[in-house]
Amino acid sequence: LVGVNVLVGGGVARFWNSSVVGSAREDTLDLLAFAGNRGYEIALNADELRARVEGLVAQGGDGGLGAGTDSAGSGATGSGAPSAGTTHPFVHTANGPRLLGLFAPSHLPYEIDVHGGLAGFRDGQTPPRDETDAPSLTEMLEAALRTLDIANWSATGATTEDHGFVLVVEAGRIDHAAHANDASAVLGEICAYDRAFVRAIQYASERDDTLVVATSDHDTGGLSVGCCDVYGMNVPELTKVTQSAEGVAGGIVGG
Repeated sequence: LVGVNVLVGGGVARFWNSSVVGSAREDTLDLLAFAGNRGYEIALNADELRARVEGLVAQGGDGGLGAGTDSAGSGATGSGAPSAGTTHPFVHTANGPRLLGLFAPSHLPYEIDVHGGLAGFRDGQTPPRDETDAPSLTEMLEAALRTLDIANWSATGATTEDHGFVLVVEAGRIDHAAHANDASAVLGEICAYDRAFVRAIQYASERDDTLVVATSDHDTGGLSVGCCDVYGMNVPELTKVTQSAEGVAGGIVGG
């Protein structure tokens, strides 16, 4: 964690020590305590993530992104620099503000399982989430941008110098669903990625110093099944599915 300002996603079981039920560790290290002792604000659900980011903003300035986002992930933007005469608690901190968000024991749940289907993604919309759920990819992106914008100008105490940052955002469960040939789950994850990409482009469009690169590292499975040079994809049928194969299997095993 040394030198990393923001780390959000799943995998909290790998931070619990072996005495915690469900821990993925075989030792007694408590990495949540380790992170807390090194200045990380820790969030374990969407509501806590919003609260931790608002706390960082209140301590160190707006970070240029205003008060937050609406349910579709859009946000108001400002100058990206603190106002004159503001005192910043991160000025003498080597790495600036730090945020650790861990929202599931292992992988984050599929969008289709969170929302009980894909209907909420129609017409470019983003379905709402319960505050105790894991945040959406767009919400995690927003939290990272707000935190890193504070870190930009607070790292050395220069109130007008922008140091920049590198942020990697992965919609990793597209790959998982594609490996499982679960086309409906793939579609839900692509929708989530699409909303996050739109937010990233919006952020970049309001600055003159930001590059957004979107790519996939390989192809696996997909949204169609091919045979005899015919590849078919029936989106209306895919959107009728209300649960991933993983979710169905989990319900059988756990039920």
